[in-house]
Amino acid sequence: MSPETAKIVEMLAKRGWKYVKAALEKDAQNRYSLKEEWTLPLIDFDKFPAGEYHGPIWNICADGTRVLAWLNPYESTRERNHCDGATGIPDSLLGIDFRQGAAMHDPGYDEMEDIAKAFGVPVKVVRKFLDDGFVSVVLAENAGKFGVRTITTVAYWVVRAVGGIYHESGRGALKGAARTTAIAVGAVLILGGCAGCVDTSFIDPDDYVSPVIEKVPG
Repeated sequence: MSPETAKIVEMLAKRGWKYVKAALEKDAQNRYSLKEEWTLPLIDFDKFPAGEYHGPIWNICADGTRVLAWLNPYESTRERNHCDGATGIPDSLLGIDFRQGAAMHDPGYDEMEDIAKAFGVPVKVVRKFLDDGFVSVVLAENAGKFGVRTITTVAYWVVRAVGGIYHESGRGALKGAARTTAIAVGAVLILGGCAGCVDTSFIDPDDYVSPVIEKVPG
């Protein structure tokens, strides 16, 4: 990164974080419920051996190269909040809606160890599967919107940066290092184009159907 680019990144980090911080504070107490069973499109993922997992919310059937996954309905409460929206980013950022991705991603983190045990893989493999799934849902949900791939890439790197810490701390606060990393990634993408942008892991994104989610009042 050139000194000029570094200065722009630093400026965006300082100015952009004020906007993001305000939105995060507003979103902090959000709770979302999944009202109906939700089946995802077939997923391209070869890190799970052939097998099945059926948990309280997540269901996974893998054949060694592809994954069929669906979620059981769930109700989020103060005592048990299965989905609090996007972590480390606002639930909606610059017109891109992350709530559907979070509705899939959050309960998966709660079952991550059980999924890893069922397939005999490291937890980090499951986390990568869920993080890639988050991207796939967000891209499908916001298809055609301006800047969706760039903004989703920033969101992805926030998730990758803070996901492990967040999970291990029981959904703790966003860390400053992750915050700076995410905004820096966003600045570089905006300045240099989207050659390194994320892409879907859905085999056929046209099979995507939006979930029926509901924000819990109060």
